[in-house]
This record gives sequence, structure tokens and C-alpha cells, in this order.
Amino acid sequence: AESPVMICPADILQNTDDGVSWASVSWGSVNATDNSGNVTDLYPSHAPDSNFPIGNAEIPVVICPADIWQNTDVGVSWARVSWGTANATDNSETVTDLYVSHAPGSDFPIGNAESPVVICPADILLNTDVGVSWASVSWGSVNATDNSGNVTDLYVSHTPGSNFPIGSSNFPIGSTNVTYSAVDAYKNRGYCSFIVAVVDAESPVVICPADIWQNTDVGVSWASVSWGTANATDNSETVTDLYVSHTPGSDFPIGNAESPVVICPADIWQNTDVGVSWARVSWGTANATDNSETVTDLYVSHAPGSDFPIGNAESPVVICPADIWQNTDVGVSWAKVSWGTANATDNSETVTDLYVSHAPGSDFPIGNAESPVVICPADIWQNTDVGVSWARVSWGTANATDNSETVTDLYVSHAPGSDFPIGNTESPVVICPADIWQNTDVGVSWASVSWGTVNATDNSGNVTDLYVSHTPGSNFPIGNAESPVVICPADIWQNTDVGVSWASVSWGTANATDNSETVTDLYVSHAPGSDFPIGNTESPVVICPADIWQNTDVGVSWASVSWGTVNATDNSGNVTDLYVSHTPGSNFPIGNAESPVVICPADIWQNTDVGVSWARVSWGTANATDNSETVTDLYVSHAPGSDFPIGNTESPVVICPADIWQNTDVGVSWASVSWGTVNATDNSGNVTDLYVSHTPGSNFPIGSTNVTYSAVDVYNNTGYCSFIVTVIGEYNYIYCRTINRKSKKSSIDDGVSWASVSWGSVNATDNSGNVTDLYPSHAPGSNFPIGSTNVTYSAVDAYNNTGYCSFIVTVVGEYNYIYCPTIIRKIRKRYPVVICPADIWQNTDVGVSWASVSWGTANATDNSETSWASVSWGSVNATDNSGNVTDLYVSHTPGINFPIGSTNVTYSAVDVYNNTGYCSWGSVNATDNSGNVTDLYPSQAPGSNFPIGSTNVTYSAVDAYNNTGYCSFIVTVVGEYNYIYCPTIIRKIRKR
Repeated sequence: AESPVMICPADILQNTDDGVSWASVSWGSVNATDNSGNVTDLYPSHAPDSNFPIGNAEIPVVICPADIWQNTDVGVSWARVSWGTANATDNSETVTDLYVSHAPGSDFPIGNAESPVVICPADILLNTDVGVSWASVSWGSVNATDNSGNVTDLYVSHTPGSNFPIGSSNFPIGSTNVTYSAVDAYKNRGYCSFIVAVVDAESPVVICPADIWQNTDVGVSWASVSWGTANATDNSETVTDLYVSHTPGSDFPIGNAESPVVICPADIWQNTDVGVSWARVSWGTANATDNSETVTDLYVSHAPGSDFPIGNAESPVVICPADIWQNTDVGVSWAKVSWGTANATDNSETVTDLYVSHAPGSDFPIGNAESPVVICPADIWQNTDVGVSWARVSWGTANATDNSETVTDLYVSHAPGSDFPIGNTESPVVICPADIWQNTDVGVSWASVSWGTVNATDNSGNVTDLYVSHTPGSNFPIGNAESPVVICPADIWQNTDVGVSWASVSWGTANATDNSETVTDLYVSHAPGSDFPIGNTESPVVICPADIWQNTDVGVSWASVSWGTVNATDNSGNVTDLYVSHTPGSNFPIGNAESPVVICPADIWQNTDVGVSWARVSWGTANATDNSETVTDLYVSHAPGSDFPIGNTESPVVICPADIWQNTDVGVSWASVSWGTVNATDNSGNVTDLYVSHTPGSNFPIGSTNVTYSAVDVYNNTGYCSFIVTVIGEYNYIYCRTINRKSKKSSIDDGVSWASVSWGSVNATDNSGNVTDLYPSHAPGSNFPIGSTNVTYSAVDAYNNTGYCSFIVTVVGEYNYIYCPTIIRKIRKRYPVVICPADIWQNTDVGVSWASVSWGTANATDNSETSWASVSWGSVNATDNSGNVTDLYVSHTPGINFPIGSTNVTYSAVDVYNNTGYCSWGSVNATDNSGNVTDLYPSQAPGSNFPIGSTNVTYSAVDAYNNTGYCSFIVTVVGEYNYIYCPTIIRKIRKR
């Protein structure tokens, strides 16, 4: 009787498709499982990719009156009970129906609607008992309680039977829901449940025949071997499949299928011997081991000390057809499979032989070439344990899946909880020379290219091998990675032709050259003589803020960075779009503006080679480092081994001053900046010229300006240095008027729910002499709704510096007026009467969000007779200055019976702004024939601290007969709005 279990996708919320009132919605597969092992059909109400109308999955919210406790009517065992309206809201803005189980004024018997509470144990997960397909499961007692003090029955879905001790049952493999239900004397039912999940973690047991040793069959090198049946059992009582690698009667070859292991020396790269095209190469001993403990022979293709020609250690590349999946041929357990030609290439340009394990058209048995997929835990980085050089490391379960649906074994090199030495999973770093451009050697189509040593480092401190595809001095064919150079005519500006909005424009020939000496094609977007419309080829000018240097935010590896407005101008007078890669306020990671450091070999002085006016000069490797720990490219002007003419290639050395930060001069938008003398030296002893982009004492605008010095020696070598002059512009000043020094409060206008509020002018000044824009969030005279609204002014200068000031406009909404009846039918008998102070309104104490509120003594009197009264009154009306009272709530309806004592009847009205007004009446004074009030309880004592808002303070009085009377009053603490005091002088902020 167990239903199938379906696993659906998560709920989907999706926008409508463009231009229509529906959406095409897709989802993944829905699976279903059943304890019978078979789900015959799976029906969907809608197929994936169906069109769905606009809908609503959010349940309406029903707001009921508070719970009602009421005595029975006189002389009967029930009570007629009434209550106010129950409201319902929905995010669709429409509630079509509101159903109620009992109408107001219905008769209710004495009863109890509270269900018993049943507390179940937690879910239970356990393996099957050894050797069986179930588990004997026990749990502790399950208890149920009820507010009536009596639980009449406690039911359980799995009752302990006569064959089992109490609290124990046998559960099958899988998940079983155990449910307890409790019933009280009023037939209220409470439930709890928990899951018992029985897991079959016991692998099948396979019983194989004993190992078999057998002689070969007569006259052949194999033996046909048979054996008895292998059996398998499982605690689930079912073994679905039993796989065997070889069937009984198969032919087996002689003996040991494990190959010897040969340990060779490492690969050897060696230059040819001097003057010959070969090299004599020696190496150490090669060893071999075998699981038979005997290696009979060790063959070697070449003995140590043999001569080897220049050769090739690169293996051929074999390109096979794609993997083939094919059904067996009809009626047999194999398939005849064919495929296309497999090709092989080799860097020697010759492949002598191509071997194949199976020829096309061979017969293949049913098999599986897909490896299992092993899902390991994530990589683990862990410190060593205290005081030792290793760490004990644990991890979760690694899972494996296979397309055969069975993974027979899962091997692990180290079990969880093993001890691991300090180790390394970081790859070595190889630093290659820069790219090399070199002419072909004389008279041939290739070049012999050499380069310096290539180094590799590793965080383990040891690089065992360094492999290279081509050795220094190898011959390289002609290649080309250089793009052609296209020489266009100069830009053309031309008036439109007479009477039309375009111009026919011609130009001379455009030429293209390439280092290969051949340009195959030259494409042009427009031919000479084409007609061109009126256009604009001048790019817009975008003025960005200066570069920003900023520390990371506290405790994180990034910084939230903001900047002022970026403006763009264009000669067309119109910039249509301004795109930004990152918006102000974005989070930026730690970045890098620091240039790599290149460590060159020392300067080289060398005589010319014999009989020529140049020298062939070589040098060691130049290294480069960077604070990012990665140098992507290292370029070199001349490769080691290049020919150099007589001369001087050392640039002059120019020493610049440090970067300069300076405020603008008083009252202007620039600064006059000076610095000391800049000197340059050169190894030739002579610096012929020293150029500077800006002279000391120049005027610099606000922002960062690069000042560059360049020095030239007699060999036309040029050296540079530069520094940055940053002129700091002060921020804008906005002078807030008196209205800004504290919030402006205004009452709403008569008969409406808003107020029109005005204020004086707001002015802004800037040291640049120009405030380009002054933006207000609200103009004077705007209409403001009830509540607090922040009015903000922002001013922008020509350098995109922005200043702000703001103030708050608060519109006070008047409370609703509710007109209560003035005449109330007398209540004949009363409980103790408590006389409370009047409601209290008080501002918060200075500087805090609460107020300490005190009041006078509350008195209580009592009159202890027993009776009640049926009380009625006239209509209660509510009005609101917004013109609309949305809801009118009443604590008691006219005509109901009131018990002895004081009952407070309260009406509350709510307008469209959720302002609430109240009116209430009730008995205030009474006397009692007991003459004694034994206790008077307050909910808060005079002098207590009250938070902002309304708090109900209640007094209750008890007489000698345990009759209780109440009174209450409201303490309302009014939170004043924040005051913002705008100073008249703003401290300068240095921009960096």
C-alpha cells in the first residue's frame, strides 16, 4: 500500500516571454521510484516547454480575530459567540472567496480545540542485521500530552506484535515512515512521525573454486581448464547478476601474465662529439625485477658507450577513428566492426610501420571500454600536527560510478585518518627566454638558433627533469607571426556635394607591405569615388577622475571604491551613451600597478672579432620578477650571439625627484609647483641634451600630471625618468540654510494626506570658481506624503568633485477620529474597578531612543456580587482626513452579555496610511461589599523606560473572592527626528 515516490524539480518563478502574457517553461527530468522496484507510468499535468499563463503560487493571508474565551449562556451548556470581521489579503490584490466554518453568532458547546502534542524520536538510520534483509529497530517511549490533562488513545503505525518485544519491530531495506497519533477526550487528534531507514551496506559473498594449477594440453602451449559452479549469496536474498571474466572450458596460456619491470636511466640529451655528426653516449646500469623473483634475460638495443647519430626522440602521432559503440550482430554475442583508415605522422616525416591490434572487420565480444568515474573529495591543505612533521588527515567518502551500473572495487592509496608527510602538489615554474626573431642562415631556408639556459624552480627545492622540444642550436624553418603593414592616405575632411547631403570622395592608392615580401590580398571597406554621408569620425572625449589608490576594507581582501561623476563631450554636441566597466561603489580586488623588475646580466665590454668591425657577443639568462609572481613575457632587443658594431649602447641615467602632492593655490583651480635640479650622467662622460616635459614653477591643473625628463648622449642613447605631480582640488562647499540645521516638520494640508512644503535657496561654492551643476532631490513647494522624506542637494564642479547637504521633511498625519456613544447601559454588578491615569504622550529623553515615564497612583475598589448584563449601544462612526477609513474593528459587538466587572469596549479604525485611531469606554468606579482589594498588579512601574511608540500599561486588582478587575492606559513615546547640523566651514579633504 506504499505509494511511489516522485522527486520533482524545485518551484519555478519565471517572467513572461517578450510581448505575450505567458511564458514557455522547461524543467529537468522527473524521476519516480517504488518499493516494488517498478513504476509503470509517470503522468505529468504539463509537459516541459508548455506555455503557462500568469499565475500566483502565494497563498492568501487571512487575519482572524483574536481567540475568544466565553462563559456558557445562562442555564445552558453552550454559548452564543460573535466576533468582528475577518479580513484576507492576497498578492494578486483580489480575494475571490472567504470561507468560514462557523458564522458570528453561532452556538458553541463546551469544548477544547487544541490537539494533543506527540513527541517522536529523531529519524533512525541503521544497517541491516548481519546476514538478513531487515533490521530489528528499537526506540524509546513516545509520550503525548494534552491541555485537557487526558490523552485517551495513542496509536502507532507499526505496533509491536506478539513475536517482538515492546518497542521493537523488524523493518525491510529502505525508508519506512513510523507515525504516532494521539486522541484526547474531545476527539482532537495530534500526530508525529519519524523515518526508519534501513541500509543494505553488506556486499554479496562470492564463493569461487580453489586456485587451479594445470599442465598444458598435449602438443600445445595452452590448456583447456574447467571448474565447478561459483555461487554468490546476499543478505537481501537476491543476487541480480554474477559476472565472470572467463567461462569454464576456456583456453589459458602458460604461466605468468605479469611483465617484468625495467628501470631505465633517465632520458639523455647530448651534443654531437667535436667534428662529427654523432655522439658517444654512456649511462649507468638498467635494472629489472619480476614478480617471479627471476629475470632470465635483460636485452638492450644499444650498449653503454655506443655511437648515436643525430636523432629523434619524439614519438609518432597516431590519429585513430573515434570510439565506436555497436550492437551485437543478430543472434550472436559479438559484432563485426569496421572503421576507416588510421593515420600516423612523425617529425621525421617518415612512419615506417603502423601496427594495429585488431584489423577492420574483426569480431569483437560484448565489452565495456568506459572507465569508472571516481568522485574524490576536494583537495585538502592541512597544517602538520603539533610537534611533528606530518598530519593525520581525514575526509569524506569517495564515490565511484560506472556505465555498467556496477563498480566491483574501489581502491584507495591512503585510508582516511592516515598520516601524511609534508608534501607538494604545486607544479614547477619554467622560465623560458623571450621570443626570438632571427634571419635565415646564408643561402638556406632555415636558421640555426641558440638561446641561453632555461631554468626551472619548484617549491620543493628540487626539479628532477627538464625536457625541451628543441635543443639550442637546432635548425628552424622560416615562419611568420608578423602582420602586414597597411599605409593609408591621410584622413580626409570634405564638404558635401552641391545640393545633396553626401560627398563623392576619392583618394590615392593604399599600399601594404609584409616581411614575407608578399601581400596576397588588400581589402577596402569603401572604394575611391564612393558617396559618404555627413558623419563624424572624431571620438568623444571622456574625462575620468584621477587614479585612485585605496587600502582594502577592514578584514577583507578587497575595497569598495567610489568616485565622482565622469563626463563626456563630443564635437557633435551629443554623447548618446557612456559605458563604464565598473560602477562607483564596486568591490575591487587587490591589484597591481607595479612594473616587473628585469635583472639583466652585467654590462659587457668586448673587442671586435678578428678582421671585422663588429663583435659576436653572448650573455647569460636575463630574469624578470613581478609582485604578481608571474611574468608573462620577457622581450629582448638582441638575442645572445648577435653581432654588435663598435659603439655605446648604454643609456644616460636620469635621477628624478620623488612624486609631488600639492594643494591648489588659494582661490584658483591650479598650483604652481617647483622642484630641485635634475641631473643626468652617462658612461661616455657627456650628456648632450636634457629635455623636460614641464619646467619647475609651471602651473599644474587639479589631478595627476606626469613630468618626464629625457637625456641623450653622443651615441644617441636616451635615458628617462619621470615623476607625478598631483594637485589636490578641495571639495565643494554647500551652505545649508537654517532649514537644514534640523528636520522641518509640517502638518498635512486640510483634507488631504500630504503637505506642500517650501524652503529658501540652497547655494554652493567651489575653489575652482565654478559649480557646474546643483541637483535637488525635491524642489521647494513639492508635495510630501505623511512620514519622513530626506531632501538632498548635490553640487558638482568642473573636476567632477561632488559635495552634498541634506535635511528631512516630516509630514505629521493626524489620527483618525472615532465617535463613540455617550450613553452606555448600566452594568448592574461589577468586579474590582481599577482607576488608571489618563493616556500619556511623551518625547524621548535627550540623546536616547526611549523615555523615562512616571504617573500617579492607580486605585482599585471592589463590589463582589454575581450577575451579568446584556448591553447594547448605538452605531460607532469613524472619519479620517484622507477621506477613507479602510477598516473599523470592535472588541465587543452590541447586545452581547458582559460578565460582572469592568469590560473595556474598544473600537479601532485604520486609514489607507495604516494610521490607527481608538476610542473606548467602560466602568470606572465601583464599591464592594467585601470592602477589600487584596492585590493591585501593574504591568510597568512608574519611572520605567519606554521605547519609541505606543505601550499599553495595565493594572489588575483582585478582591478576597478572587474576582479581578482591570484598567489600562497608553504611554506613547514620540521619537524626534535626527537633526543634521551643517557647519559653515568644511575641512579640506586631500584627494590621492
